[in-house]
Amino acid sequence: MSSTAEIVNTISRWLNYVFAIPMVIIGTVGALLTTIVFIKHPSFVRNPTIHCLLAGAIMTALHLPSVYLQGILVEGFGLDVYNTNDIVCREHHYLFYSTTVATISFPCWAAFDQYASTCRKAYFRNRWSSIRIARFAIIGTVIFWSIIYIPIIFISSIVNGVCVFIDSPLAKINDYFLTPI
Repeated sequence: MSSTAEIVNTISRWLNYVFAIPMVIIGTVGALLTTIVFIKHPSFVRNPTIHCLLAGAIMTALHLPSVYLQGILVEGFGLDVYNTNDIVCREHHYLFYSTTVATISFPCWAAFDQYASTCRKAYFRNRWSSIRIARFAIIGTVIFWSIIYIPIIFISSIVNGVCVFIDSPLAKINDYFLTPI
């Protein structure tokens, strides 16, 4: 007779097969189609809000397969990709955090651009709603979050066959300061 843990493990694997893989595939295809639509339409190319949303779509297209596919392979199929290789463990945690927050940041920049472009004050509109500012925000966001999450590389390691954060002051800063941001 199977134990409860084995039953839960089997259900978890089937949920990975049935839901996780199609969600990653559909999300990646959706992000790629969004990218194609935003690039092909001439009026979109001149819109700073679309530049921010385009950056979000590109980051999503990178984030979903690179981060969640690894998780599906480990959790759903039992392939210990990042539980056996320390470099892959560190890379997985770093990409998970840095690409997640960057992906979330781009719609915020798009919302700010919409606010700036509809502001009644012309000097505010002219200063903050431009393609130059949107590109600066995109590049700055990627660089900022890439630098902020560098400590993740140093606090990730394999302990007892599992990729985890090592208990350290950097881990506490990540848990109580960076993650809530």
